[in-house]
Amino acid sequence: MYAVIWAVDLPSKIGHLEVLILIVSCICHDLDHPGYNNIYQINARTELALRYNDISPLENHHCSVAFRVLEYPECNILAALDSATFRTVREGIIRCILATDMARHNEILGQFTEITPEFDYQNKSHINL
Repeated sequence: MYAVIWAVDLPSKIGHLEVLILIVSCICHDLDHPGYNNIYQINARTELALRYNDISPLENHHCSVAFRVLEYPECNILAALDSATFRTVREGIIRCILATDMARHNEILGQFTEITPEFDYQNKSHINL
């Protein structure tokens, strides 16, 4: 992701905050992965599946672990953000990590394919996809 960000100069197209969201999301998207996929989690009725009501249990867990780690002062790279900016970054990271659930792959790919002909870096809904 880092190479892609700089190869296409994403900061000038989507902004530095969105780039931060992408990089943190990439780093955190599989934190504390137990080695079994969501289908297994749900069918085996694991603690993660129960905790997250069978809705993207792994991805929800990765988000939870990421923000618990970021609470440690020595890890809190978001500490200097004001509360509104932190909320924006948190929502973006959660959105990105939840989008890694393979059960949503075709849905997201379809949406992206649909907007590709008129993709606009200034359109927030395009960027957030």
